[in-house]
Amino acid sequence: MERRSPSPGVGGKNRFPLARSIFLTPCVTFLVLYSLLVPALSQQAAGEFDFSPNFCFQLPDFISIDCGGEGLKDVATEIEWLPDEKYLDSGEVLKEGFVAVPATVTLDKDTLKTLANADLVQTARVFLPRVNSISLSKYCYVVGVRNTTNYLVRVMFPPRNLTANDPSIDLSRYTSRFYFTVDSTLIATIELAPVLPKTVELVVTPLDKNMYICLVPLEDRSSMPAVSTIELRPLPNELYLEGRREIQTADIINDQGDLVTPRAAGNTGLRTSYLITVSRLNFGGNISLPPIRYPSDQHDRLWYPAGFSDTTQLSAINATRTPIDPKIIVTWDNNWDFPVEVLETAWKGRNPNLNFTVAFNLTGSRSLRPITTFYLGMILVDPDDSGGVQNVYLSAAGGSEIWWADDVAPLAFAVRILQNVKQTFNGDSNFFTFSSLNATVPPKVNAFDLLGEFEANTKRTTPEDGFTITDIAKNLRQRVDILVDTSGDPCLPVPWNWIVCSIESPPRITQINISSMGASGKIPSDFGNLDQLTVLDFSNNTFTGELPESLASITTLRELRLQHNNFTGAVPTEVWTSDSLETVDLSDNQFNTLDLTAWCNGIGDLSAFKRKVNLTNNPIKNVTFPCADHLSNLWIKTYGENPLDLISAAGDSGFILLGKNNAYCENPGNKEFAKRYVCRTSQFENFLNNNSSDNKKVIIISVVCGVLVLLMACILLFGLRRTWKRAKDLHTIQEALARQDVRPPFFKYDQLKTACGDFSEENKLGQGAFGSVYKAVLPDKTVVAVKILEPTDQNITDFLNEMVLITGIKHKHLIQLKGCCVRDRKRILIYEYAENKNLADALWGPERTYRLNWDQRFKICVGVAKGLAYLHEELQPRIIHRDIKAQNILLDKNWEAKVADFGLALPVKDQASTPGSTLVATRIGGTLGYFSPEYATAGKVTEKLDVFSFGILVLEILAGRKCIDLSLTYAPDQIYLKDWGLFDATASGKNTEEIEHALLRASDLTRASSDDPQSIIRMSVTNPR
Repeated sequence: MERRSPSPGVGGKNRFPLARSIFLTPCVTFLVLYSLLVPALSQQAAGEFDFSPNFCFQLPDFISIDCGGEGLKDVATEIEWLPDEKYLDSGEVLKEGFVAVPATVTLDKDTLKTLANADLVQTARVFLPRVNSISLSKYCYVVGVRNTTNYLVRVMFPPRNLTANDPSIDLSRYTSRFYFTVDSTLIATIELAPVLPKTVELVVTPLDKNMYICLVPLEDRSSMPAVSTIELRPLPNELYLEGRREIQTADIINDQGDLVTPRAAGNTGLRTSYLITVSRLNFGGNISLPPIRYPSDQHDRLWYPAGFSDTTQLSAINATRTPIDPKIIVTWDNNWDFPVEVLETAWKGRNPNLNFTVAFNLTGSRSLRPITTFYLGMILVDPDDSGGVQNVYLSAAGGSEIWWADDVAPLAFAVRILQNVKQTFNGDSNFFTFSSLNATVPPKVNAFDLLGEFEANTKRTTPEDGFTITDIAKNLRQRVDILVDTSGDPCLPVPWNWIVCSIESPPRITQINISSMGASGKIPSDFGNLDQLTVLDFSNNTFTGELPESLASITTLRELRLQHNNFTGAVPTEVWTSDSLETVDLSDNQFNTLDLTAWCNGIGDLSAFKRKVNLTNNPIKNVTFPCADHLSNLWIKTYGENPLDLISAAGDSGFILLGKNNAYCENPGNKEFAKRYVCRTSQFENFLNNNSSDNKKVIIISVVCGVLVLLMACILLFGLRRTWKRAKDLHTIQEALARQDVRPPFFKYDQLKTACGDFSEENKLGQGAFGSVYKAVLPDKTVVAVKILEPTDQNITDFLNEMVLITGIKHKHLIQLKGCCVRDRKRILIYEYAENKNLADALWGPERTYRLNWDQRFKICVGVAKGLAYLHEELQPRIIHRDIKAQNILLDKNWEAKVADFGLALPVKDQASTPGSTLVATRIGGTLGYFSPEYATAGKVTEKLDVFSFGILVLEILAGRKCIDLSLTYAPDQIYLKDWGLFDATASGKNTEEIEHALLRASDLTRASSDDPQSIIRMSVTNPR
């Protein structure tokens, strides 16, 4: 297909990045000479100059990946597109296993005429699920980048009408919904459109010298990810910079592999947030042509032409035959960097007082991911040299607030730039440009560049774990029969399918399972570096050699499963000395030596009988059993002052199984009891002496126990049906949730009970309206808060549906739900832990050891407001909290506010799904003192209820006291904070006694409020900190 070529000479008119200053030296020399020649050439027409300093041009470090295609060189842009095999992790193996297959995309000719990358989007790389038993967690493209540079990342996804190049593969049988991630951040859920490609464009700060661009199948591995093109364009760090959050503490890795901070790397432009392109429009451009891009835009951004239908009010200006004055291009200094071709076209009103609207579909962008903050760049140029006064104002939404204005009359070809205007929009927004009454020329607009901001995950797997598991993965990948999941970061945003990671940040690797993968050779020695590993399962492979000594350094390992391999040598002593090991299975190997000295040393404190060790089917010939002589029948004679009954000890949960076919068990000289105890093939096999009187006792006890078990079985039979039905309901619900792409983590009740110290009082954090809250330390050392809700008859389906509602809610100022647990009538929620407890404790708690200063209180107020705004305006369905109070505002270690208990409030659905709608509560919830009048009297539930409660909360924060303080019997007029309030301070003659004295001493508000207490209220509302 023929590509559109840019206008001659336009590419050279761009402003060049500072990074290429070395190439600008001849340009500057040329400009100096040019400026000296201007007077002599002033009589010539401006259009006769061909100011094209193309000798200064250098092709930038673009990375362009043709996914599923063979690669090509674009004639119009001279950009070279490379096949994706070089970047796709395990690409050759995936192709050979028919997992990554090429496909052809069917598009009509009219669509192709207006598409960027039209030649390339006609092919795609498709990743098939569950082919030849291979099922990976993610498919990643690994791209080498400069980690001190921001990048424009653009990914094009094909439409649904795909045809595999291999006619035997039917792509129509697979679903086409999957996740798109960059590094550790989940960007969006992608659903392939029916007929048109979908483009996602981001501004990204790399985490290190490799960027991972991944496609993640759905949790059940049933979906078919697909991609057509991937483009990375380095950006100057000052571009799209202002207002975004800078990396402060997170380390990055330079190109030499050294850990450095952003400043040490010579870069202060790296950001902890990503930007996603909402719309980039070229007003006045030709809508029948593809978008303007490189080389007109040196950063290869896509500027799509904007069409309009109302020709009675608007007209298009195209001044390409009268190029913009080159002096403007050379001297133009801005951080948005618009291309010249965009400056030469515009929309223009047909009369000076015309107001026209540009509408953006923010809902479409939010369907990819929640976005509230947007950055807008706009340019106003006078390309037709009409002169006059153009007073242009810009507003959003209903146009009630003017948030940008330019009332200076532009000169000929003058540039008016609006850049990095940061605004928060809640719904779809229309941008209005309009002129003042004294305007003499109609309004014009050349270009809009609108991007949304969202928080990025700047963490990766803990470096020590990440480096170790990556090396292990490379080692294993060469020695397994099937494909090993090794793409991208080991844990984030989803873990590899053969490891388990903790939920802390950054995550740690806690379990490894490569059972039955056909692995061979020796076990890598790097496992000792994984110091949080709890389970290691290498069973059913063909590993050889001795076990590495590094395994002994894993002090957290609980389960070691190495059965059905070819390990040789001695059984490691660490099996008996480790404090953490509980289960060890070394059966069906080639071990030949066993030393039980360490096991004997643990008999006195019974630790020897706590460990389950299976050594059956090993050719063990050499056994050292020093305590065998001390074991006689059922008694330990010499260990301790009193004989120990071995029935209770040996019958405990631990055991040693050697089997019967080995030299030790076949030696008749060995002690009978010791031999019977270890020479078993099953832990349930009787090791007692059949001729002993003690054995008769055991038989009697066994019979009695059997009767008791039978009786208990009869008693429990009545509850089996109910238990079965409950399990069936739970399974049905989990399947239903999976179909909705929601899998809230479920915790075991016993695990939570242990983590909370049996729900002891010393671990109790507080008692709320919905239940008690406990501090819990999970096995991986993660600290969480466990809330046990009051017993309820609520249907389990309703409870889990509520979990679906709140599991996906992630906001900086909302407490995050980590999971849930259901046990009979108990409903348990697991939340992230707030180190500084709640706001009530910080303001007036009995153990308050730290007073909040003004800046902290102000930050808390703003944080609560942002959290409520998200619940009220961004969520679908929206949520009305109904119980905003100090006890429900938690404070993390940085004193950031996090609203809690929002998921147990009231979701707004159906008839009340629009802002301002009203619900009527059938029962009054909440806390006295925080009710709005309409809620307390008529039970009307709107967002105003939370806003009223928030106002009371602000008064509490300012005054440092409860909204209702019944202890003030000596001053009845001060019991109710709302009535006594700060607003009446001036009228009643009070000065600053309402504000905490400690707060005034620690704040600069003392001077501001000494004469006018109401200034405190004004400052709390208008202070732009």
